[in-house]
Amino acid sequence: MTGSVLAADTDVAELLERQVVQPVRFEQALTALAADADLLVEVGPGRILRGLAAEICPDVPVISMDTDSDSLTGTLQVLAGAYALGAAVSTEALFADRFTRPLPLDKVFQFLASPTESAPDGDFTAIPATAATVTAGATATAPARGGRAAEQPAGQAAGAASAGQPGESTLDILLRLAAERAELPLEAVRADSNAIDELHLSSITVGQILAQTSRELGVTAPLATSAMATSTLAELAAMLDELAATETAADAAGSDTAPGVGPWVRAFAVDRTPAAAGPALDTAAGSWTLFSSERHPLAEALAAELSARPLGSGVLLCLPEDTDEEHTPLMLAAVRAVLAQPGTRFVAVGHRRGAAGLAKTLHLESPDVATTLVTLPPTGDLSAEQIRHWVRRISADVAATSGFSEVFYDRSGGRTVPVLRPLQPAAPDGAPAGAAEPGSQALTAGDVLLVTGGGKGITAECALALARDSGASLALLGRSDPATDPELAMNLERMRAAGVTFAYLRADVTSADEVKAAVSAATERLGTVTAVLHGSGRNEPQGLVNLDESSFRRTLAPKISGLEAVLAATDPADLKLLITFGSIIGRAGLRGEGDYATANDWLTDLTERVHEQHPHIRCLALEWSVWSGAGMGERLGVLESLMRDGIAPISPEHGIAVLGQLLADPAAPTSVVVMGRAEGLPTLTLPHRELPLLRFLERVQVHYAGVELVADADLSATDDLYLPDHLLDGDLLFPAVLGMEAMTQAARALTGRDTVPTLRDMEFLRPIVVPVDGSTTIRVAVLADDDRTVRAVIRSSETGFKADHFSAVLDYGDRLPEVSPGIATEPLLALDPHTELYGPVLFQGGRFQQLLGYRQLQAKGCVAEVSSHSGATWFGTFHPGDLLLSDPGARDTMMHALQCCVPDATLLPAGIERLHLADPAAVQGLDKLVLHATERSRTGDTYLYDLDVTDPEGRLLERWTGLRLQAVRKQDGAGPWVPALLGPYLQRRTEQFLPQELRVAVHADPDGPLEGVAARRAATAAAVRIALGAPAEVRYRPDGKPEATGIGGAGISASHGAGVTLAVSGAGQVGCDVEPVIGRAAEDWAGLLGADGAALADLLAQENGESPDLAATRVWCAIECLRKTGHARVELVAAGAAGNGRWVMLRSGDSTVATFATTLRSAGEPVVFALCAEGSV
Repeated sequence: MTGSVLAADTDVAELLERQVVQPVRFEQALTALAADADLLVEVGPGRILRGLAAEICPDVPVISMDTDSDSLTGTLQVLAGAYALGAAVSTEALFADRFTRPLPLDKVFQFLASPTESAPDGDFTAIPATAATVTAGATATAPARGGRAAEQPAGQAAGAASAGQPGESTLDILLRLAAERAELPLEAVRADSNAIDELHLSSITVGQILAQTSRELGVTAPLATSAMATSTLAELAAMLDELAATETAADAAGSDTAPGVGPWVRAFAVDRTPAAAGPALDTAAGSWTLFSSERHPLAEALAAELSARPLGSGVLLCLPEDTDEEHTPLMLAAVRAVLAQPGTRFVAVGHRRGAAGLAKTLHLESPDVATTLVTLPPTGDLSAEQIRHWVRRISADVAATSGFSEVFYDRSGGRTVPVLRPLQPAAPDGAPAGAAEPGSQALTAGDVLLVTGGGKGITAECALALARDSGASLALLGRSDPATDPELAMNLERMRAAGVTFAYLRADVTSADEVKAAVSAATERLGTVTAVLHGSGRNEPQGLVNLDESSFRRTLAPKISGLEAVLAATDPADLKLLITFGSIIGRAGLRGEGDYATANDWLTDLTERVHEQHPHIRCLALEWSVWSGAGMGERLGVLESLMRDGIAPISPEHGIAVLGQLLADPAAPTSVVVMGRAEGLPTLTLPHRELPLLRFLERVQVHYAGVELVADADLSATDDLYLPDHLLDGDLLFPAVLGMEAMTQAARALTGRDTVPTLRDMEFLRPIVVPVDGSTTIRVAVLADDDRTVRAVIRSSETGFKADHFSAVLDYGDRLPEVSPGIATEPLLALDPHTELYGPVLFQGGRFQQLLGYRQLQAKGCVAEVSSHSGATWFGTFHPGDLLLSDPGARDTMMHALQCCVPDATLLPAGIERLHLADPAAVQGLDKLVLHATERSRTGDTYLYDLDVTDPEGRLLERWTGLRLQAVRKQDGAGPWVPALLGPYLQRRTEQFLPQELRVAVHADPDGPLEGVAARRAATAAAVRIALGAPAEVRYRPDGKPEATGIGGAGISASHGAGVTLAVSGAGQVGCDVEPVIGRAAEDWAGLLGADGAALADLLAQENGESPDLAATRVWCAIECLRKTGHARVELVAAGAAGNGRWVMLRSGDSTVATFATTLRSAGEPVVFALCAEGSV
């Protein structure tokens, strides 16, 4: 507006006003601005001003930011222009939170270039393309890798994907596919290339490459693993080769294990359970090969006995009590002998440190090898009779083995087998048995924790968590150099950022001298070492056929020699805690992991020996399943092997949580297996519990006693007799109350508890539909979270078991509150559910028709009587008939009784916040129950109710908190109506039309038309009591207007007509009227309504397409309502219609009248109901 620089005190608002009506001086202002500018920048969307500026100031460059563009092109051009003109440009904001790779400016770069852009200059002539004339089967020559020529089928582009070219290794295939996907020359992709970080391929693409490589190799594709993000192509190739080397036909077939509620991780104690040997399984005589340590007392006699029995051929390995790494050649020789004789038996006899890991791995790699593993107590010198005793017992164990068996004998000769028993965590508000007292934590701020295994993987994650939670200092021992190991450097920085006091000390844990020096340095810098976390290990998977002694010893060294070196370098008197990180592989074996299994088995034994020698040291040997995202298994592909064998991985969060739980429980055993699901491992034994015979446990799919249960049941109308009674819109719906029963049955089978749980966080996410002439399979899955809560879901074959239909948490520690809503004293309403509700209003059939009547019925609540027993059979003849919960028909009635509070829609359950279930024993002797329901809130078509269920004496039996009902199948209110239901309907609908909320009741007059004032006033009192939901004394003013005491000054109004009494109550002045529509002559209506009223009636009849009598009745009712609210003069105007014209609103001043036309079951003619309230809508 001024064409010059604005002064500081300029009124910008005034300038903007002038701009609307006066010319602007853009050219003058821009010329002045450009006089001292090197660059003009157009800020904002579009590029219009750039064109104008170029014409006005052609000597100054101008660039538009184009801020509304989909790209940063404009912004980047501005920055580039400023930089070219010498301005300092800060680029940090451009690269924040984005992947970048620093480019060293002292290097010369070579960039990819398209051959079409690098063709030499010259004159070229285009010639038409001609069809190829290569004959079928001919080959064309194309450059091969390494620069040589290779033959390739004609018509196939060089480098195109092919299915397993002859002679290609796994790495060759990965290199070829990665180059194709990255659109790079094959020479540009190296074995040490990282597919994600260096080749910039997405994780999905890498997964596709691995899947295609697996297909070309003819092996099962690996499962998804986060190790892809940090693995090179060579490492991925090695992983695939390892999987291929140990794959069996069962792996290729895949797993059909049913998913459960969700993944889980538990600590398991290893119990020695007494068990007798099974019956002998005779085969045929054979020859036995003996591998034994020198002077083993049982070897010769046992070999002779096995050869004499009809057991077939076999290999016997006998190890001494002092077995160590010096015996690995003997162990390997025995294994090789077994592998050389397919189908032979293998028997390993030893003591607490023996060949268990090797024997289990052998059986997993060669399932046809019947493997017997016997662990004996210390025997010392044996007499001839003792030798015969042990030979007989071991031979019996071998004769009873058809697959795999593991047996322990104690000093008294007791025979036991190892069984994994889950250690149930305590509920959040509970405490494990023997829990530590405050102040007796495993670690405190004054402790120094020595951590072997470097600062990486699961050991580092757990060490960081322990230090962060306790304040202890960390002495980290490892071989890697943080200056050259990015992962180590990153973890150390994380520890530093977390405020952890630590020292990283480089040392080889297998060198006793280096460990001693490192411990000395740690003591000097941090203080005396008081705890040890031993996480060192080596794992290079290879099949037993390739395992040699050197590799075996290298695997044993960090686990065994490493811990021995640490213990030698520390003073046992100073130690309070020893944690060793072993592996489930040591407990179960694993294909390709014979040496690693042995190392971990021996590590657990060494930890137990430390505790035996030094009882004051808390020792914890954790035999972890594989970790996902952090750990040796993830990095080296062991995760794939374990998942293939049915072992679920542990997330870092779950693993750290379990470690904390175990450390907090001083009663935890020394050796603990930590795992999730472990399917398909015959070398692990879990407890078996007979499940009860219950309807919804028809076929068990998965069962981990005390932890997880998944079971199926087939539903049909012939087997589930209640289904025809739950028919809606032609579909048989599995009732929510039977879903509660199914989840409770599964939870009882899992936990063994015979008490009734509290159900909370219940969701009915999708209906379970059963075909009328067919069947649907439901799958009930339950998972014990702790010692009192079980999570449950129900899935259906209708959705392929891929979606949760019902879900809930079953809480066995939540108790019913000791409160009561009191005794219901009101008389039953004149409403017969069986003749007036079931069918027209309630869709439920026979077994669910247990509503006896209502004592109160309002829009926002009710008090109802419900029969406690249907007396019906719920399941077919060939199914167990037991129910764990009280009668499902009664419980379903508790929900559908609320339907009458919302009578114009069908209500279906959507969820329940908390349901304290009644004890079936407390309900057994009762004929009826009393329901007290109160609406808590409403949001759209969702209604939230709280319910109390009592016996007739008012004792609380069951409580529903937050029952969420969803309205479906809405009606238009046409009727004919049962009068008792019309009150709740009128109340809910008038909430939309009137300025205040009313409480409404429509009460059927019991004996026809009311005669006399006393009868009318009695009917008014009854209707007002129903509307208020409480007794109230009704009095009358001299002018006849009713008033009620005890309702805080709220107004009431009543009207009688069409065989009913209408009553309303509200905070201010209210009025109501009910009139049947009776045909009258136009002049009669004019006399009743007056000229203005008659004209209004004509307008309503015309606009709403209704009869003149109906429209006139609406106006009459409105006039009556207004007179009851004290209007001496009525001036009505139309205010709109709704509900297909059944609702018509009228207004007079600040009063609104809602009129509703419908029919009643007791009257044939239409009836108009009118309700009036004051205030602005």
